Amino acid sequence: MKSTFADILKPLEAEKFAKLTIEAGNVFRVNMDKADGVTPKQGDSSRNKYFVVLGFDGAGSAYGGVIFNSRINQNLAPSVRDYHMPVSRAKYGFLSHDSFVDCSSLKTANPAKLLKGQYLGDVDEDDLSLIKSTVKSSPKETEERLALFGL
Repeated sequence: MKSTFADILKPLEAEKFAKLTIEAGNVFRVNMDKADGVTPKQGDSSRNKYFVVLGFDGAGSAYGGVIFNSRINQNLAPSVRDYHMPVSRAKYGFLSHDSFVDCSSLKTANPAKLLKGQYLGDVDEDDLSLIKSTVKSSPKETEERLALFGL
């Protein structure tokens, strides 16, 4: 069984480690559930998702970001589907197929969740800028929530 940084470090040390090492653009594979704003597949209580860090709160105790989806759920309202940005597997080796970044709303993760996950790599600066601007223009986000994560 693989150990993660969160398994090795005490909670307070993990939070300090995260503050020093996690940056905007980092991508982590993390386990997320309804409390994280992710709807698990029928019969499951959670799902593994690729989480892109966009910013963090002033205390460094919560990270705001977006997630990758394999495809766009066609049951979503068009106003939500329009905020899914295509990304190519050829550009990001950690992807197993072409995917979409859901920029319709921010998800949150605490340092322990990210450190329990697997660091996969980073999105490049151009894509990070595009993702941030798309999230900022989403009708599902508020100025206050964007400001909370430094966006």
